[in-house]
Amino acid sequence: IRVKPGDWVSEVALWAHWRHVGWLEAAQPCELLTLSAESFLQIVLGHPEPLGSLANVYSAAMLKSIDEETEQYTVNDVHLPIEHEVIVSAMPLMARRAMSDAALLVLDRQNHWNSRLPKNAFEDLQKEIKTGECDMYVDEKENVQRVVTIVALRLEHNDGSVVAQIGKCQRGETSARCTYPGTK
Repeated sequence: IRVKPGDWVSEVALWAHWRHVGWLEAAQPCELLTLSAESFLQIVLGHPEPLGSLANVYSAAMLKSIDEETEQYTVNDVHLPIEHEVIVSAMPLMARRAMSDAALLVLDRQNHWNSRLPKNAFEDLQKEIKTGECDMYVDEKENVQRVVTIVALRLEHNDGSVVAQIGKCQRGETSARCTYPGTK
């Protein structure tokens, strides 16, 4: 398995008890930044609220997501077969709000609420976060990302027929719309 610039090695060891499953050997001279899982844990435990509880929830969601959405043989030291967005969407709403609020602070610090956006954009975003309609996080380049989880359901009978939504009625108005039942 090749490790590319920017890849994490054994990231899961920060969030869970982990037994390494191989050796890491450099094929050419390289730079490696080491982060001690024990030191990381001490920092997190030194700030029980909100960092410690958020890290605990993130860890549990990561392990649950790995267990539910991956084959055990795909988990290794180099590649975590689950995306950060999937982990966050599996977290309870209160924890997702805490992460999203931190992302909003980064946006505010970067002065994104200037004349480029409608006046009520910030309030609309806060409302979406509060109701769980979206989550926000800060990526490794300090870009704030907005994530919307979409759930689609396909119900199929053994004869091959499927359940489909062919229309929608909201506030007394009917519209034709052929799609699988789902929500975001």
